[in-house]
Amino acid sequence: MSGPLDFAAPGPRLGCHVQRTGSVELDSGSPGDRRADDRYPRKPNLGGAQRLSLEHFGDRARSHFPGMNHRASFCILWRIEASVYHSDYHAPFLFVLASSSPRRRDLLADAGFAVEVIPARLDETRLPLEPPRDYVRRLALGKATAVAETLTDDAAIVLGADTVVVVDGDVLGKPQDERHAATMLRRLSGREHDVLTGVALVCRATRSIAVETSHVTFVDLDQAMIDWYVALGESLDKAGGYGIQGGASRFIERIQGSYTNVVGLPVSRVDRLLRDMTATMKS
Repeated sequence: MSGPLDFAAPGPRLGCHVQRTGSVELDSGSPGDRRADDRYPRKPNLGGAQRLSLEHFGDRARSHFPGMNHRASFCILWRIEASVYHSDYHAPFLFVLASSSPRRRDLLADAGFAVEVIPARLDETRLPLEPPRDYVRRLALGKATAVAETLTDDAAIVLGADTVVVVDGDVLGKPQDERHAATMLRRLSGREHDVLTGVALVCRATRSIAVETSHVTFVDLDQAMIDWYVALGESLDKAGGYGIQGGASRFIERIQGSYTNVVGLPVSRVDRLLRDMTATMKS
C-alpha cells in the first residue's frame, strides 16, 4: 500500500504528521500535547477505559503496522486510541474508510471517529436492470471487501459506502461534465427525489450491510440558479450533481430522513452497525 495515511481525529491535535513511508514529524499542536522530551505525545486522558503500559502499547503499534518505523506506528495508534478509547463505547480496533470522499471522512471525524483512509479501486458500473438498493449494497460491500483483503490486521474493521440519487426510478450518479450536471439539476427541480447510501462493514468473515434512504425536495430552479451552481464547481464529484452541505443548500425545501445520508454517509446507521459488530467481537 502506498500514499499518505489520512487520519481524522477530533479534539486537540496530538502533534503528529505521519506518512506510510514511516516518516513522522512532531509539531507544536496545542499546549501540553507534547512531552517535555519532545519524543511522543503525552498519554491522553482515557477516563475509565483500559490503560496500557507504554511497552505493551509499543508492541501493539508494531503488530498493527508491521514494517513501519516504530516512532511512526506508535504515533498513529496513539491517535486512533485517543479517539476510540474515550469510553467503553467501542472496543479498540483499526477503523478503515474504503473511500476517498472528504465528506465521508469529515462526517466520521465530526462524530468522533479516527479513521485510516484507503480508497477502494472498484468497477462501479451498474448492472443491467439492477435495482438502486441492490446497486449501492453491492458497491458498498465490494469496496469494503476489496480493502479488507489487503490488510494484515485481523481486528481491522473496514467501512465501504456508495451513494446515489434516484428520481423516477433512474439512478443519478456523478455527472460526466457540467452540461450533464445541469441536466440532472433540471430533473430534480421542484420535486422530491431519494438519496440512497449503501454501507457495509467488513471484519474478517463478518459482514454487516444496510441501505439508508432519505427523501429530499427541491425548490423550483430556474436556469440562472442552475448555471450559478454549476459554475461553483461543486457538481462533478457528487451523486445527483449537488452537495447539500454547499451552495445547493439554497435549493432544499424539505428533507425526510438522515441529513448526513444526503451528504454521503448515514453516520447514525454506521454507528449502530459498528456497535453491533464490536459487541460481537468482544463476546
